[in-house]
Amino acid sequence: MVVVVGEEPAALELPAFVAAARAVAGDVNVEIARVRDAAHVTLRVDERGVGETPACGTGACATVAAAARDHDLAGTVRVEVPGGVLVVRTGPAHYELAGPAEYVFEGALR
Repeated sequence: MVVVVGEEPAALELPAFVAAARAVAGDVNVEIARVRDAAHVTLRVDERGVGETPACGTGACATVAAAARDHDLAGTVRVEVPGGVLVVRTGPAHYELAGPAEYVFEGALR
């Protein structure tokens, strides 16, 4: 996973940015985030093999962890993704994720 913090996610040409990141890091998920303030981050995610997704819980947690290295984040951070808002609570040993979930696909294996 590659997390880039600082760029304006909505302003980027995501496919080109992702291609450049994968040329360096390999076949990884790519998160592009901007810290708005201590309790608010905006995020776009491109998942390998899928493309841009409306939300990614793992990516939200990784983004908050990466952003915390250079920013003084609150204990609870709202992560705004195209699909809605996720909430990441930081702790000394783990992070907790909360947010809406809904079925988008159902299938069966035979």
